[in-house]
Amino acid sequence: MRVRILLFVWGMLLLSFSLLHAQEKLEFDVQSASYCKTDLAVLQHIIDANRLNIEPLELGKQVWHKGRLTWFALDGNDVKISCLPDDFGNLSQLTHLYLPANHLKGLPCSIGRLSQLEALYLNNNALECLPASMGQLTNLKNLYLNGNKLKEIPLCLENLVQLRNLYLNDNQLTTIPDAVAKLPAIRNLYF
Repeated sequence: MRVRILLFVWGMLLLSFSLLHAQEKLEFDVQSASYCKTDLAVLQHIIDANRLNIEPLELGKQVWHKGRLTWFALDGNDVKISCLPDDFGNLSQLTHLYLPANHLKGLPCSIGRLSQLEALYLNNNALECLPASMGQLTNLKNLYLNGNKLKEIPLCLENLVQLRNLYLNDNQLTTIPDAVAKLPAIRNLYF
């Protein structure tokens, strides 16, 4: 009987030790998650340029994959931004960017380097023009520019051959280039 009790106690100690070790390993793995320094620097530059008092990982909603920022949203938060830094295009793995209802008046030319971008929501800002580099966003499928102050659409958007949805309504546009209206993949065009 004593042997059984000792074996039981010994087994419980080993189990407790194993669980404790597993919990420490899990906490270590979570704490050691790595983020790309370049991506964190861009987030810090957004914070600095807009004089925000938060940490980079607290800015908006973020999804990271293998250490790279792939999804970023500042929509419906208390935080509003009025500008993006020149190095914004360094977020090279970004596939989805949601910045509706901010105070953006312009975009950096580097936005054209977001070659993986599939969805770009810039609706309800104060955009007056678009950089020609947006024509380099050849993977873009959804582009929401409605509710801005755009007076013209650059012809470079004709390069967005995968674009399915283009929202241009509620701007100051009088016309759009024919080439943009006839994009091969376009399904929804709101003007």
